[in-house]
Amino acid sequence: MNLVVISVEIIILLACAAFFSGTETAVTAITRSEYRNLKKSSRRNAQRLARLVEMKEKIVTTALIGTNFVNTLNSGLITAFTLNVFGAQAVPAATAVITVLIIILAEIFPKALAAERAESIGKKASLPLYVCYTLLRPIVAVFSLLTKAALKLCNAHSKTTSDTLKEKDLQLLVHIGQEDGALAAGEEALLRKAVLLQDVKLRNIMTPRTAIAYVDAAATFPQVIEQFRRSRFSRLPVYDSETNTVTGIIHYKTLLFALQEQREPELEALQRPAIFVPEGASIFSIIKAMNAKMQNIAIVIDEHGGVAGLITMDDIIAAVFSTVQDEYGKARNDPMHSVRFINTSQLILPGALRLEDCNELLHTDFHSDYYDTLGGFLLEKWGYLPHTKERISCGRITFTVTHIINRRIDTVIADLSSVL
Repeated sequence: MNLVVISVEIIILLACAAFFSGTETAVTAITRSEYRNLKKSSRRNAQRLARLVEMKEKIVTTALIGTNFVNTLNSGLITAFTLNVFGAQAVPAATAVITVLIIILAEIFPKALAAERAESIGKKASLPLYVCYTLLRPIVAVFSLLTKAALKLCNAHSKTTSDTLKEKDLQLLVHIGQEDGALAAGEEALLRKAVLLQDVKLRNIMTPRTAIAYVDAAATFPQVIEQFRRSRFSRLPVYDSETNTVTGIIHYKTLLFALQEQREPELEALQRPAIFVPEGASIFSIIKAMNAKMQNIAIVIDEHGGVAGLITMDDIIAAVFSTVQDEYGKARNDPMHSVRFINTSQLILPGALRLEDCNELLHTDFHSDYYDTLGGFLLEKWGYLPHTKERISCGRITFTVTHIINRRIDTVIADLSSVL
């Protein structure tokens, strides 16, 4: 065979190997934002590249088949070329040299270039790559089945080529940003809290029903003004005791406008429709609902349709930014700050103390299927609303009610004398 022809064939095969290697990297390096832009584009090459990204696993298989095929052919041609020109004794040296050339020219360089210019190269290579995939589709299908079978034998699962960012990916990006100096330590902490916001349970940050300040649906205009003055809130829900429902939300600015016009409108005229969200709603869905209705407050309802609590945008922001924290990392409004020692064996505990915090503090394992707080747990144990100074023993700890507010246990004394 003509040595010139063999040389040209070797160069062409090296170029093909570089093509497959580079396009594999280009398709896998397309970011989520780039993919969205490709989907929105009206250009054919952009739409084609978007389709290739959507079937990333098959395209990677196509590229690997193509790379290995052309490299195998190239090995045979290079061996034939070396034998014809230098003889059999030069084959080992030629093999070493050509291996280095293949790694550099057909692997490292095209991959590095494609990673740097993924979208540009991907668009240009989308048509020939799609043609290769179409031609190799039967082989790709066989390899895909073999891969799935191998994964099944190893008790593993093939990951879908979703473009969705996972929580751990976002946390990693935040960490990298902080390490590279793009984010200050405080900014990193805020972003981490924002990422974890989707895991925050609504009941942990909402105002419980018993602590909500309401406006009575039957209240007069002066009574509404007085309730706002006492509560010091800018917005208050309107509660109808007859139907046991919240009928709307009143903003203090509405009252100011009415006062300026020297009129006393009916309560219904002052209300805005309330936003109702289920107790299991995610924080992000609540933010979306608030933005859609242009309100900063929502009523949380339980599974029976009753009012479970109230959530505001301030509560959500506080969950991200937190309030001022002490040296132990506890927020100033945390019920743990209300814990007070009377002596070495007795301490005052708030009813709002979370049961898990109580267990950690007292080294207990109290559990309730219905309540998250110490007050709720004790109510469940009593089976009725106790009076002040009533006592109940839970294990070796005796609890004494010291204060009841709005039919809920506000504070108790825990006696640990039998434990110590």
